[in-house]
Amino acid sequence: MEKRSDVAGTKGGNLLSPIGRSAIAGFGAALAILLIVSVLSIRIHLSTQEEFSLVEHTIEVLLESERLVSMLKDAETGQRGYLITGEPRYLEPYQRARENQGAIFDALKKLTSGNPEQQVRLVDLEPLLREKDIELRETINLRRDNGFEAAREVVATDRGKQTMDEIRVLIAQIEATELALLANRRIVLQSASNQSFWMIVVGAVVALAMGSIAIVVMYRHTRAREITQRALRKVNVELEASNKELNSFAYSVSHDLRAPLRAIDGFSASLLQDHGEGLNEVGKDMLRRVRRASQRLAALIDAMLILSRATRREMRVESVDLSTLARSVADSLRAEEPERQASILLPSKLEVRGDRELLRVVLENLLGNAWKFTSGKPQSQIEFGVTQVDGERAYFVRDDGAGFDMAYADKLFSPFQRLHREDEFPGDGIGLATVERILHRHGGRVWAEGAVNKGATFFFTF
Repeated sequence: MEKRSDVAGTKGGNLLSPIGRSAIAGFGAALAILLIVSVLSIRIHLSTQEEFSLVEHTIEVLLESERLVSMLKDAETGQRGYLITGEPRYLEPYQRARENQGAIFDALKKLTSGNPEQQVRLVDLEPLLREKDIELRETINLRRDNGFEAAREVVATDRGKQTMDEIRVLIAQIEATELALLANRRIVLQSASNQSFWMIVVGAVVALAMGSIAIVVMYRHTRAREITQRALRKVNVELEASNKELNSFAYSVSHDLRAPLRAIDGFSASLLQDHGEGLNEVGKDMLRRVRRASQRLAALIDAMLILSRATRREMRVESVDLSTLARSVADSLRAEEPERQASILLPSKLEVRGDRELLRVVLENLLGNAWKFTSGKPQSQIEFGVTQVDGERAYFVRDDGAGFDMAYADKLFSPFQRLHREDEFPGDGIGLATVERILHRHGGRVWAEGAVNKGATFFFTF
């Protein structure tokens, strides 16, 4: 009788029992916290977008300054070649540099229009560029009209070198200022990332706590439990969205490393070219090592960005013929090494549903690996096809090359994990990790079987 009275009261004026009202209040508080966290996260995201644009602007300034230095080097290279040989064809890089130098300087001036400090440097730089241009033209005209010795005497005054040194100092100051701005903006982005992360964590913890209280309160109410589950699913969606935003921060940090690496490589190259005579072989070797290391790191950053794009790029699902894609990839491989004695077996038609560009990346990596790891054989065979594995349609790429030890198979699809030395088979260790992520986005998986010196087979599904 008492239970019937409770039910009757619920159906009357009070639509919800005190337990139900408390549960809804708990859920309301959790949703309010999530809403606050979402609003604050959006505000942080908008501010970081502005910082991203400033970072891109700084990188543009650095690139234009590097282009300006490169043009000047080209002009000097053309001048030197003509002074030494007297052949007009050596003046081609000089002419190209003269044609492009003005546009690059104007672009640099426009990009730094909001920075008075950089504008002052550009005001100082402009007459030096004109002076350098005059010096180059005079020596070229002297060489043409009066011969090598007349031009050599002008060059021996070191006027051109002094002007170039002053230009380099100013451009180095411009780049140093931009690199400092870039470092500060990275700090701002990192701070925003940390704020967003902890805000999401604290908000999620509080929201989950409120949701948990609501679950306990609504333990005896089935309908209320369903509402709790929906709220928890929403929390998971919010957390996934925050993870994607953190991934974008990681991409930005990786992207910002490119400009300093170009500067290291460029200055090292300039030091070797312009001051190499003052270095012994040990010093030159050290500079070459610096260049190789910076170029290697730049390649690794590019590989990281490729891996990141594979997971962030919007999917465009359509009907795709894997055979046509594989044939195109195979033709490219043969064109790069036409002397290779390699047989590539391809099926006539394999239609699937997926993103054409991402699936091409999958085949480029798998067929490219098969091509690379069979390079040590005088004759090799690579096969792409389809089979059944445990009742599931699986595609495969098989080769008879170097293979691998199955004891280390779990490392194949981890970024930067390599089972062979780089001097044996070059690569950055990112290709198979990219393949795995693309196939996961297509709802599939990838795995491999192989043995040392007996080839390997990579299977994948959709």
